[in-house]
Amino acid sequence: MAKVFRLFDDIDVQHWENTNQIGPAQINTIGDVSGGIMSKDPTSIPSPFARMDLAKSAFKNVVDLKNVDGQTVFNKIVSDNFDLMELLFHSNEIGGIEITSWDANQSVAHLIGSNNRKHRLLGKTLQLFINQDRIFVDNPKIFIFSRNHKILGGTSPLSVVFTTGNSLRDTNIQLTERALFTSPYQPLYKRDADFQKYVYSLVYNNTAFGNKFLELKEYLDYSLKILDNDNHSLYLELQNIKLDQNFYSNTFAELNGSVDGNTVTLFNIPLRKSKGTVLESDFFIDTNLPQPNGIPLILQNEYTLPLNYIGTTRWTENNINVPFNDERALHERTLPGLIKKYPYKTVDDFLEPVIFRLPYELDSAKFLSVSAVENKSFLLPLKSTFFKYFTTDDLLNRRVGGQPMLSMEVLQNSVTVQLRIPIKKQGHYITLSRKYKVDGEIDISRNIGAVKNLFMNVGVSPFLQLENSDASDHYRIGLFNMIDRGVNLSFSYQGKATPVENSYVRTSEVFFSSRYFVLNHKFDAVKVEFDGYSALLIPKLRKQSEGPRSFTFGVDFGTTNTHIEYKEDQGRPIPFTIHPEDLQTVYTISNISQSNIEVSRLTELKKLSEYEYIPEFLRGDLNEFPIRTVISNSAKLGVADVKFSLSQMSIPFNYILEDSLESNTYTQNLKWGSNQVDALHADKIRLFLDELFFLMRNKVLTNNGNLSSTKIHWSYPLSMPIRQISDLENFYTNLYKKYISSTQSTSNVKKYNESIAPFEYLKTEGGLVAFTKPVALLDIGGGTTDIVIYKNNNAEKITSFRFGANKIYSNSNSGIHGNGFTKEIEKFKEGNNLSPIFLSILNKFMTSENMTEGISLLFSADTNIRHKDTVSNKFSDQLRSNENLKSAYVFYYAAIVYHLAKFMKANNYDMPAKIIFSGNGSKILNIIDNNDSAPILTKISTYVFDKVYEATGSNLISIEKRNNPKEMTAKGLTYTNNFAQDINEMKSTLLGTQDNTLLNYNSSVTYETLNNKDAQSVNAEVNDFIDLFVEMYSHLNTEYFDVDAQLLKGFKETLSRDTLNYIMKGIEENKGNDLKITDSLFFYPLENSLYQFVQYVNK
Repeated sequence: MAKVFRLFDDIDVQHWENTNQIGPAQINTIGDVSGGIMSKDPTSIPSPFARMDLAKSAFKNVVDLKNVDGQTVFNKIVSDNFDLMELLFHSNEIGGIEITSWDANQSVAHLIGSNNRKHRLLGKTLQLFINQDRIFVDNPKIFIFSRNHKILGGTSPLSVVFTTGNSLRDTNIQLTERALFTSPYQPLYKRDADFQKYVYSLVYNNTAFGNKFLELKEYLDYSLKILDNDNHSLYLELQNIKLDQNFYSNTFAELNGSVDGNTVTLFNIPLRKSKGTVLESDFFIDTNLPQPNGIPLILQNEYTLPLNYIGTTRWTENNINVPFNDERALHERTLPGLIKKYPYKTVDDFLEPVIFRLPYELDSAKFLSVSAVENKSFLLPLKSTFFKYFTTDDLLNRRVGGQPMLSMEVLQNSVTVQLRIPIKKQGHYITLSRKYKVDGEIDISRNIGAVKNLFMNVGVSPFLQLENSDASDHYRIGLFNMIDRGVNLSFSYQGKATPVENSYVRTSEVFFSSRYFVLNHKFDAVKVEFDGYSALLIPKLRKQSEGPRSFTFGVDFGTTNTHIEYKEDQGRPIPFTIHPEDLQTVYTISNISQSNIEVSRLTELKKLSEYEYIPEFLRGDLNEFPIRTVISNSAKLGVADVKFSLSQMSIPFNYILEDSLESNTYTQNLKWGSNQVDALHADKIRLFLDELFFLMRNKVLTNNGNLSSTKIHWSYPLSMPIRQISDLENFYTNLYKKYISSTQSTSNVKKYNESIAPFEYLKTEGGLVAFTKPVALLDIGGGTTDIVIYKNNNAEKITSFRFGANKIYSNSNSGIHGNGFTKEIEKFKEGNNLSPIFLSILNKFMTSENMTEGISLLFSADTNIRHKDTVSNKFSDQLRSNENLKSAYVFYYAAIVYHLAKFMKANNYDMPAKIIFSGNGSKILNIIDNNDSAPILTKISTYVFDKVYEATGSNLISIEKRNNPKEMTAKGLTYTNNFAQDINEMKSTLLGTQDNTLLNYNSSVTYETLNNKDAQSVNAEVNDFIDLFVEMYSHLNTEYFDVDAQLLKGFKETLSRDTLNYIMKGIEENKGNDLKITDSLFFYPLENSLYQFVQYVNK
């Protein structure tokens, strides 16, 4: 049978016959002789713009044949079109795409008007096809896209875009595991969900497109039906997007970058692109922290699970090589194995190139330590990147794959660190690993780091994190070194830098250096920087909220010693302590193993750290209150530098217990010093109290206390000038606002005279009563002695004088080596096998002309655990056995009892039934009489009172002295809430003249109004007392004392020498400020008399 060659299947034409003009209807009847499986592009080119029409036809063909998954030439054209659209969609991440515009009308007109004949011919030809195809009527401008100077395609008024007919296989653009413009051809429904949303919103959200892109729309509708079964959730999303007219403009960024500056448009609708956010990947970091710039992927080499890499691309281990570090900026990185630009993280983003090794084990209960090896631990080689996605709590507590996030494997010559990063795919994670070699070189390209040794100690106080409270935060961090200098610390909280209020290098000695950091904000991580590298130290700070307990503190700021007592709610007062259960300060160096080869240096570093900073514990077996009223600071400290306690200055709790640091200076006599002598004096008092407030605040918080209900009761001596009391009051008030409560009324801060407090304690806890007969309380401090007379169970009269127990050890004007106690000290040194440290401390005191501190050291050796093992003969026993020297103590005691008797008589009181002693200075009474019933003190007191009152055969005066007399004032302060008596009305001063002149608060007598007659009268009174003392000694010597008889003969001459001169000198020194007299002139010459007397009796 003959073959009929005919294009149209529906016309049976046998010969030359009439037919209709060829049009769309006829064209659609042309059969596909390839059966729909043509694999090569058609070659007939009826128009220069046929490629656009071919793309439109391809969409229609695959829909008509229901073959969107085919591999025919039509599927290729459709796939290439979507590849180009997807390339433009991800142009932000890929980069390098060049865009140029071509306006059909302007360009053709320009060709036709050219002087070149061939140009005119081309222009006319193009004009012919433009007029014939009519495709540029509403959209005369097309945009052409190229990359690496190779044209890929352009915009199309028929199918959004079209591709060039040339092969694009070698463009090597890979967004997923399939390279663009290659087989297998990919239909739309199998592509990235974000891209599908883009295509549907582009076509359906823009009403200006009207009935444009009909073939493309048919394809999209067909693809949507497939999705209904294949991915129903995406199907529903796309259905909603079709109806949301704002989705396209709100979700995507404008496609710009045309070389001529034109916006890329289609029918005046701007084309858009992805904002660069990948919404589908299993490798997103699984973080709960907000990420305003998007979440990156986290990738590792040798990952074997075929999870969803990006879009629909699966992770293929063999084809993807993840670099250990990528030096490009995060937003400039292209995903490994793909050409797509998107942020991802790798090993070097999280792990440092160096790991620091400490020569001791960190306490894993206090610091995060993931390397349990004997006598060694490692800081965490984590970069700050970690905290952009995770918290410290995550690092401490989160389990990833059943394991901690960070772990280490420690071998003899290397440490391998593994960091497990959870990813979006539930239950899965990425493991970032790096090996660090001991004495090795850093080679990041091979993922090799180095181990570096670091010798340091860090102290953190308080070791807590305050939660659910409006109270401000206050931290002091100490950094201590013996070898490695140049270490620095910085701090962060929840990944953000914690500001450092102050950083101060305090000590820089050959063998020890210290640096302090003051923080007024929270922190949960410490960054340690050294030698150009860094690591993290993570303290496991105790999470602490304010509790319901109310605390009352009694602060007895003394001349020589300071004591704090506190009570909870309505409990009894107890000394301020720090025990393991309410630990405030934690050091990285904790328990040092004796097997550690660095045990000696570590022990020394820990000791020096605690000496300058804060001891871990304040309790009876180590350090305890009362503490020395001393503050230390760097010798190079200037006036402008003084701002913070536990930074520029600190309380040396181990003062007289450990050897001092040469680069620090130590200031005693804080209570009575002067800015005229020391420009830093006021700052030293303020910062001494500042540190006490810091410790008290921490005590409240670590014991479930409430800051706003905390009360601070503080004491001052009666003889202190009003100006100094006012300065102290300002310090206490401001420090309460700073550390305790800035909103609570400062009525919680109250001052009390230190003479009142002991009786309040004895009355409350000791059952003491003083109704019918008066009771006298003498509070003997280092610098002052206060007297309170109680009757009717109330304090009625008060006086004070600056004649504390330290006056016994006065150097006068002759220096320490003229002091009679020097011989006793030398004798003590010879009679004991003292430790080198003890001798070093003692010698420093002696060479610095500080007899008082030297004596305190010798007394402390009786009981202090650090020294008592080297002391076989107690210093107190040695003094007690020296009857000649003991007479100096008796003289001191007799003087204050004499003044008490004169004061009581001048105020018309009967002789007291009892004399009670408090204050740390009253411990010297044990040198005179170590018996609990105090028969010698009783006899002396009774003898003196009998003489003053001119009485005979009176009842013995009872003497009460306590084992811990310093505690009585501070304890009593916690009971003084209701004390409402006016101190000024109770206060009076015995001038010291023979006529027993009393000066009350309103007295007009000043130093300026005194005359020689007054001085002579005081001198006569002093000599009356000396006569009484010599007479008493002569009368009682045989039974109560045992002073050499010949020595006794010289008592009067020695004691009365130059008394008038010293009275005149004391008056003259106080002139000029028109000051009221608050201190008895009686004691002015007695300091020198004591000095002369000690020299005399101990020759």
